[in-house]
Amino acid sequence: MYKIKRILKDTGMQIGQKSESKVAKAIDQLQVDLEQEWDEASRKCEFDYLEDRFLISTYWKTENLSHKDKTGIDFELVIDLCNESSYRIPLQVKSSNKWKEEHLKKFPDIPCIVVHSTRSINSIKEELRQIIVDYLDVGG
Repeated sequence: MYKIKRILKDTGMQIGQKSESKVAKAIDQLQVDLEQEWDEASRKCEFDYLEDRFLISTYWKTENLSHKDKTGIDFELVIDLCNESSYRIPLQVKSSNKWKEEHLKKFPDIPCIVVHSTRSINSIKEELRQIIVDYLDVGG
């Protein structure tokens, strides 16, 4: 029985690591997209457009079993707005809607994204963009 539990735990950890790796790739791509959009709008002097825009200045993955990990945070994104304000957005990654629901019961203020093996980086990236917009209550 112990072996079966251990195998299931290890498998769950591997799934989680793969999901988190996909999220990191999506964040990297979103960073580039946002910078390109910002640069293009700046070149065209579209300052109204930039007013509600943001950039991901950096992000980091929390350490497994760290305090932040235990409080429902897998990633922290540092977001810069045009008005030079900076925000930290926590993010939890889950592999199913069931686990997302459990997370949101415990940590309702920490956004959560569901990532599974068949989910594309582009769909993750677009959901991340929307999570940031919703969290900051800005345009996107």
